Amino acid sequence: MITKTTRALAVLLPLGIAATSSAAHADGTISACGPVSAPGTYTVTQNIIAPPNTNCITITASGVAIDLQGHTISGSGFSSGIIGGPPNIIVANGTITVLIKISTSRAPQT
Repeated sequence: MITKTTRALAVLLPLGIAATSSAAHADGTISACGPVSAPGTYTVTQNIIAPPNTNCITITASGVAIDLQGHTISGSGFSSGIIGGPPNIIVANGTITVLIKISTSRAPQT
């Protein structure tokens, strides 16, 4: 599960009316596989095992930092730990291991 908290700014307008706007960055925690679609700093709260043939964390926003906090993201099959295409992505302080199972079966020889 990926959760985020958004900070808001209160701006006083000349007429005394308050307005809020969301901040440019979201901060949050990651405890399971899922997408990261907003810029910000995310911390991993536990080891995560990706289901087989799954991209565990897909980053679709630029300006994302993921702190693994010593945790491991692992998987099997053709799993990907973290994938992302946008610029300015940082992943640090942990381990990503992906196990690839290759089956080699042969037909019986006659």
